[in-house]
Amino acid sequence: MTPDPRLRRGFLGILPVVPFLLLAGRPLTAQEDRYFREGRFLVHEIAGFIPMPAPRVRVETEVGSVSARPSAALEVRYRIRVRAVADDEEAARRLLEEMLVSAGKSGEEIVFRGQVGRPGAERDLSAEFSLEVPAGTKEIEVITGAGNVEARGLGGIVTLATRGGSISADGIGGLLRAETRAGNIE
Repeated sequence: MTPDPRLRRGFLGILPVVPFLLLAGRPLTAQEDRYFREGRFLVHEIAGFIPMPAPRVRVETEVGSVSARPSAALEVRYRIRVRAVADDEEAARRLLEEMLVSAGKSGEEIVFRGQVGRPGAERDLSAEFSLEVPAGTKEIEVITGAGNVEARGLGGIVTLATRGGSISADGIGGLLRAETRAGNIE
C-alpha cells in the first residue's frame, strides 16, 4: 500500500490516520472528513472516491458494519462513519482517535482498513463502511470482527465474513462465500 505520509489534523492533535491514496505519485482520491453530533454520539465521517477502479476490493476492520453495492460509475465511492460515546466532547474525540482508518491501493487491489489502537476502546466505538464499487469489479472481500455485512447486486466473487454479526446478501452474480460465528446468513 502506498499512502501519502501526510496526516489529517483535528482540534486535539493527530486524528485517525486517513491517508490519501496514491498511484504513480499522484493522488488517487478526492476525500473529505468532518465531525458532527448525532444524538449522544460524536461522529467522524470520511467520504470520498477513488477514480481508478481495481479488479479487487477488500475491507478489513476490527469493528464495524460494512455494506457494498454496485455502481454504474468507474470509481469506488466510500463513506466511513466512526461513532464514539463518552461523558464529554473531549473524551469522545480521544475515543475517535483510537479508531485508525486507512485506505490504499496495493497492486491491483484497493484496501480499506479499520483498526482499534487500544484494547477495550471498541466498547465505546462503532463504525460503518459503505462502499459503491464499479459493477465490473471481479472480487470483493469483506472481513469484520464485530459488525453486520450487507452485499447487494454485486457480480464476481464475493467473500463475506464476520466474527460477531449477521450477513445479508442478495442479487450476487458470481460465487458467494459467507461465514459468521455469531449471527445469521440471509
